[in-house]
Amino acid sequence: MVNQFGFGNRSFKKALQKEKQQQQQKEEKEGHGGHGEQDEQEQKKIDSTKENEHDALPKYDSRWTFPPPPLIDTSDITSDGGKWIQLSDGRIVEYFICGSTSSPDATVLLDCHGGTCTGQFFQSMPEWVEKCGENELNLKVISISQPGFGYSTIQPERKLRDWPMTDVLPILREEGVSEFLVTGISFGTCHAMAVASTFSPDNKSTENEEESLPKCLGMGLRVPYLGSESCERLQLKNHLQLGYTCESANTSFIGHMIARAFMTTQDKPSSAFDDPSFILKNFIRCVNPGALENLERLKSEYPEMCKIVGKSMDRAVVHSIIGCMYNYATDVLLDHGYDVESIQKDIPIVVWYAKDDEDCPPSHGEYLASGKHFIKCNSSTTRVFEGFGHIGGAFIDHPQFLEDLVSTIQV
Repeated sequence: MVNQFGFGNRSFKKALQKEKQQQQQKEEKEGHGGHGEQDEQEQKKIDSTKENEHDALPKYDSRWTFPPPPLIDTSDITSDGGKWIQLSDGRIVEYFICGSTSSPDATVLLDCHGGTCTGQFFQSMPEWVEKCGENELNLKVISISQPGFGYSTIQPERKLRDWPMTDVLPILREEGVSEFLVTGISFGTCHAMAVASTFSPDNKSTENEEESLPKCLGMGLRVPYLGSESCERLQLKNHLQLGYTCESANTSFIGHMIARAFMTTQDKPSSAFDDPSFILKNFIRCVNPGALENLERLKSEYPEMCKIVGKSMDRAVVHSIIGCMYNYATDVLLDHGYDVESIQKDIPIVVWYAKDDEDCPPSHGEYLASGKHFIKCNSSTTRVFEGFGHIGGAFIDHPQFLEDLVSTIQV
């Protein structure tokens, strides 16, 4: 069988294994392994002496596809209406706040954007922001740009299971958040589920602190995607059966070639959304049959929404295209590092998915909405789209989605 890269599955896997073995041998020979002779515990410790965001990256050498991008100018974040923090490992993380920003009684909503957006996307959707206002749902929305998107520092080889503690918790502390709801769209659902698992009301405190962790009180997922750990145990189809790149994100020649091919046929991501090139069209038809037809129907019926989505795609790569590329490595896109059933069973949850999703397998949404694990999920908290594909399932009628989520908390 030939996969989407034109290689037979068996030879492709052998190539990945060979590359991994060569990398390990090189690291052992050089005696650094990326972290010298420190043991595994020492590798995980955060160095509070980091001076800038590049100090958080693996040492640059010939194994990298690209050198690190330029340092981030944080004034670019504030000029876009955002806020930012610098973590103790040196990385910059941008985030945006909108909705009910002045009401002391507002419920906090942590929004996890999809794989072609940034934290700025939510506030660019006027109907979404209006629905969250003090006189409507009274939601204070915090949207964090994931590593490598917008002006958040790239983070090769990251694990989604770590994101809630490394990136989210410092921002929740900064904003004084003790309780919140979480939503995720597409790739953001993987992050949202990691957040719900980490900040379960049953989790009392961090390892080294007596202070209680913030508590996640409810979760909303649109066109959800489960990681390899959950798919293997539940026997569900995985995303394209393999990642876009090699297992180690900073050795990805395949990822480099895909990114280069994409950018040489399109002057910017939004142009691919508006008018994909001949090469890109055929690539999409090969990888995601039916996606182009669904997209044309969506642009015809929801033109303004699609324009905003296109602009958000441009901002996702405003600092560096390689940031997005690293997020599509196997060890990020597929291997999340947690199982969906680590999330509390009785969490209030809303699941919307697309029956004709060309990207995230519909079986993932079906499982989450089945009630097999999440006992509070039922027909009133589920919606199934058809006719608009992945993107339609991700964005259509989002104000109603938010209302449904709030309603589950009030029951």
